[in-house]
Amino acid sequence: MTPSELLTLIQGDVTALAMANAGNDSGCAARCTEIASQIVSPTPVRLGQVGIIQVFANAGQPTGGDAFLTALETLAASNNPFAGTIKRLLASVYPPSGDLSEGGLDFTNPTIVATLSSFVPDVLSQAQVDVIIAATKIQQVITADQVSTAMVGQRKLGN
Repeated sequence: MTPSELLTLIQGDVTALAMANAGNDSGCAARCTEIASQIVSPTPVRLGQVGIIQVFANAGQPTGGDAFLTALETLAASNNPFAGTIKRLLASVYPPSGDLSEGGLDFTNPTIVATLSSFVPDVLSQAQVDVIIAATKIQQVITADQVSTAMVGQRKLGN
């Protein structure tokens, strides 16, 4: 998050702004960490078939992972121009060794997300894609130093 974005976040929250104005940068940072939007993980989030099933189950959809994979398998077996692409993507989800701890498709990859999104609503629902995207998100962590930097020029000197 840039200092400008952080300043906007601070100014948009009464509690964060009061802490920042009081010089409580640590408290402000903790508050900003709570209210900041999640971001895509900077490290790959690789999901195989078990991971996909688990992500949907954790989202309260115990059969959602199977439905998601079945939709992609059906597309891969069709005459759709993207069938070959989906076959190749599914090869990452189903490791050839049979060891389910191997492989996985990196759902933090923007091309993968765009490809899945392009199949809404004909093959996948937006809700299905949203569950996968949510699995790639992490909470931003804001530090006191970032708050100090964002607040430069906002505080009166000598107080």
